[in-house]
Amino acid sequence: MTFITIGLILIVLSSIFLLTLVIYEARRNKYNNKNNNTNNTMIIAYSPLVVTRHPALIQYLKEVGLIDDTTPVIEHATVAAVKNKDVIGVIPLWLACHTYSVTEVPLTLTQEQRGKELTIEEVRKAAGIIQCYVVNRRDVPSKSPRTCRLARNPATG
Repeated sequence: MTFITIGLILIVLSSIFLLTLVIYEARRNKYNNKNNNTNNTMIIAYSPLVVTRHPALIQYLKEVGLIDDTTPVIEHATVAAVKNKDVIGVIPLWLACHTYSVTEVPLTLTQEQRGKELTIEEVRKAAGIIQCYVVNRRDVPSKSPRTCRLARNPATG
């Protein structure tokens, strides 16, 4: 392969990467504009919000690089607090549909560990693969027992 061919391949790959980044940021900007943001500048910074009351989980999130010392942490979420934010934590679906995304660290806990404060070592051991979700609310057409089935997307079952 010649240097010119390698150079052209690198230019094409860089262009695809930049286009993907622009599309992603345009989507984020659309959501931010819904929240009375009237300027047309693109928001590039990732600003997560952590919802948890567990210090060991906060320490774990810092260790894996999801947050830093400047990341806001709240114990109880409201619609106003999570609106169009990248939330890290476990929140109910009715609240998650107001976020941009929800990221969770699934913990595999024993029965004895449930309801107790965990140490950082226990969190490290129990932590599963970090998952990110985007939740959309869809109103159902009626109050019949089949409403959930009727509201589902037929393509996904």
